[in-house]
Amino acid sequence: MNQEGTAGRNRFKWGTVGLALALATTTLLAACSTSNTDSATPAPTQNQSASSANDGFGKPASYTWFLREDSAAPLKNDWAVVSELKKRTNVDVKFQPTPESGADEKRNIMIATGDVTDFMPIEDKDARNYGPQGVFLKLNDLIDKYAPNLKNYFNKYPEAKARFAAADGGIYAVPAINLEENNYSGAWLIRRDIVQQNGWKNPTNEQELYDILKKYKEKYPNSQPLNFRLESDRFYQGMTMAFLGYITTDGSGWDTNAKKYKSVVGDPKFKSMLEYTRKLYAEKLLDQEFASMNEAQWQQRILNEQTFITYDNRSRQNVLTDQAHAADANTKFDMFAFEPWAASGGKKDVVTSSIISKSGIALSAKIKDPETAVKFLDYLYSPEGSSILTYGIEGVSYKMDNNKIVALPPYDDPSNSSKMLKKNMGARYPGVETIHRGDLTGVAPRDQERDAIYSKHFVPAEPFLPATKEEEEKLKNTDTKKYFQEETTKFIMGRTPINDENLTNFYNNLNKLGLADVVKIKNDEYQRAYGK
Repeated sequence: MNQEGTAGRNRFKWGTVGLALALATTTLLAACSTSNTDSATPAPTQNQSASSANDGFGKPASYTWFLREDSAAPLKNDWAVVSELKKRTNVDVKFQPTPESGADEKRNIMIATGDVTDFMPIEDKDARNYGPQGVFLKLNDLIDKYAPNLKNYFNKYPEAKARFAAADGGIYAVPAINLEENNYSGAWLIRRDIVQQNGWKNPTNEQELYDILKKYKEKYPNSQPLNFRLESDRFYQGMTMAFLGYITTDGSGWDTNAKKYKSVVGDPKFKSMLEYTRKLYAEKLLDQEFASMNEAQWQQRILNEQTFITYDNRSRQNVLTDQAHAADANTKFDMFAFEPWAASGGKKDVVTSSIISKSGIALSAKIKDPETAVKFLDYLYSPEGSSILTYGIEGVSYKMDNNKIVALPPYDDPSNSSKMLKKNMGARYPGVETIHRGDLTGVAPRDQERDAIYSKHFVPAEPFLPATKEEEEKLKNTDTKKYFQEETTKFIMGRTPINDENLTNFYNNLNKLGLADVVKIKNDEYQRAYGK
């Protein structure tokens, strides 16, 4: 795929800037640097003098910044992070906190009326819709002149351009970036202690999954060993990738390898998935209440040895194991991720999360001294500036040892580090943090083991698709998810026999609801934004 894309070439004229310096060693400021990197983990040293930083910004400036306030970490304008940024840039930030409960409503009113703060956390759609209306400052030329770090990121990540460019080609906000290493969500989880105790092997295909479910059922007759939290679509995320080679929760899905959107309509692999899960359900290997399973029920079944295999957020391996050990210090309970399995024709792909967030930071069109404001914004995306926002102050929350981050007390507690950074210093604060990286304390050994398994199967996230107004309206008015999941459940439970006639009716109804149109629209959008 040509990642710049036709749309990208037409809308943007910025040249490619090399990304060569490692974050662990660079100390260049955004205001005067010409290259940087986007390494996922290290932070640069923060030993540059305040005077050299201020030289790049000129006269002092003060800006307001709207922010949703975390009740567990009340906002403070004298946070160490804010003070450090002022010392290094001569820019004073005045936050305007809003309680979480009313933050979205207030922000929407401010945007709709054009009464926004100087720095405004917004979503991509707000930038595209309200930027051309004069609410937010158009950044293209200012980035080209004053923001080498931002220029780097827009050139490196085509999705940033596709997601944040308005119809007039203008950039009215800069996206937050997630560079956390091993950035993915879902994982297959299994009671590893029972597998090891009995000399079993983790399943790698559908037959082996069936076999180990039978073993669990024989050992624990009252169990229904496979279960999911359907409310969070985990059944579909796990099973459709394993059988179809792409994830779908509504009948259509992005196939990374084919680089196109596909539909389940007429796909024989979808029929195979229905037949397989119907068999599991009939033999009570799949929980009989999987279609209505909420989190509390799902969790209790796992902890009470009624469920042994599931697909869920990767962090659940630790959450569930910790809960079991908190209840019984002598338990051998060990819920752990196992390598993805795949049926014939399916894939073991692990879809990573997008690097480019839908959230970003915009500047008011009425902002004073926009050149300084853009330089400051660019500094927040520089190696030095972004590390302050993520890890706090070198020598206070961490130190550098052979180009590696070492957390300092009391920020060296893995279970509490991020919370303390946010509450005590203002670091890692959503709406301010520009480039999110891994935890200050690093990755725990259990997570390292899991990530080593899953990273072998990483594929890129589903691309962002910029839609026209007509396409947005069509997509908004097309909802196949409810029908798709309800009818799929009927097939699995045996309420609707799995035969050609019923499947044909199912497919026809999906297309009548607009599934075929949705797939065509998404593929057209993809070709416009990223096609050759």
